Amino acid sequence: MAHFLSESELRKIESEKGKESVKRAVKSKTADVDNEMRDIREQRARLVEERKKEKAANN
Repeated sequence: MAHFLSESELRKIESEKGKESVKRAVKSKTADVDNEMRDIREQRARLVEERKKEKAANN
């Protein structure tokens, strides 16, 4: 026997699916941002070290 969902039940289910996909997208973007921030910090640290070496070589 087939069970038919009312329109409001169907909308509720679709809404929940949409929320889940948004949560997944946000989580993946958060990971991307974390990775980019880590890369920027590492790059900044390398630049600071290079500048220290240049200053030491010039003195």
